Order: sequence, then C-alpha cells, then structure tokens
Amino acid sequence: MRKAYLFMAATFLAAIAASAASAQTAPNRQGFYADLGVNYTVPTITATNGISTEKESGGGVGYSLGLGIGLKNNKTRIGLEVDYFKVSDVFGASGLSNTVIDYTAVGTFYPSANNLWLRLNLGYGTAELSGSGNSSSAGGFVWGLGIGYDMMLGKGGVALVPFISYLNLNRTDDFGGALAGQNVYAKVAMWQFGVSLGLKH
Repeated sequence: MRKAYLFMAATFLAAIAASAASAQTAPNRQGFYADLGVNYTVPTITATNGISTEKESGGGVGYSLGLGIGLKNNKTRIGLEVDYFKVSDVFGASGLSNTVIDYTAVGTFYPSANNLWLRLNLGYGTAELSGSGNSSSAGGFVWGLGIGYDMMLGKGGVALVPFISYLNLNRTDDFGGALAGQNVYAKVAMWQFGVSLGLKH
C-alpha cells in the first residue's frame, strides 16, 4: 500500500513539474484570493492511553477552503485554511468514526516566475471520535507542508490547482466526552492529493 501512495505522489509531482516547465510569465497575485478544494486523503491515525496503542490507516475524500491576500512582491501569499476529513469504522469498530478539522495560518511562496508554489501551514487541529450516540473530542498543534501549481483558465483570474499536502496533528490533548478521565490522546497525519478551484490567481 505504501508503494502505491509513493507512486501516486511521484506521478502527481511529475505532472506539476511538467506544467511548471511550460509556464513563462507570472500573473498578478496581489490582493484577495480564495480556494475551494477536494482531495483524496490518506490518514494515519494513532490513539493511545499510555498502555496500549491503536493505529488506523486508509483513505477517503477530504475538503479544504482557503482565503487570503497576495503581497506586493507578487511571490508571497498569506491566509487562512480549513481542512476537513472524516473516516468511518476506525480501529476495526463498526460505526465508530473519526472527524478531523484543521484550522491553519498559511504562507504560500512562488519561488520563480511560473505558477509553482510551496506552502507552510501552522495552526490548531481537532479530532472527534463518535459512535453509538457518544462522542469524544480533543485538539492540538498542527503543522503542514504543501506543493502545487496554478493552472490558469483563461485570463479571468480563475485557476485549477493540483496539489499535494501533508498535515500533521502531532498530539491532541486528552479526549473529553465519553473518554474523559481515561488519558486517551491521538496523533493524526494526513497526506492529501487533490485539486482546488482558485479565484483571483
């Protein structure tokens, strides 16, 4: 399975690199921008109570929303991003789902004249386990890295943006709710292979 993920990432990066190589001039990136994305998320979810550890990996559809502004240097953007992902039947338990939402500040850098970009995410993420009418949630620091390419659609400032991102909710606080007092915490790492629709790119 890991080889399949690596092949997917390599193919995706090759497509981005080929598109970037064909670009010649940069658009005006100053001012407001917005992105709405969908992706295939590959999570690794680890939950532990200090005595035993459960680990879950799989895949599913995730969503993202980004808003921000481009700076006058035309190479840097700063903004905010929300990423959402939900997976069902985690840890082999039918009906048990895990919902992850990350809220991050985002810095995007365009290193050359073309539309290839690199991204840094820093912020706060939450994980919620729910099932059988009960739920428990916790949060913690999240960081991430990303790479992508703005494929401009005409001259109207609209772009189709393929990207790869990695988001890491390093360790949550102890879960509350149904798991309160049991010293359970989680780690959630997510690879995202997706595409977004960008406005004012």
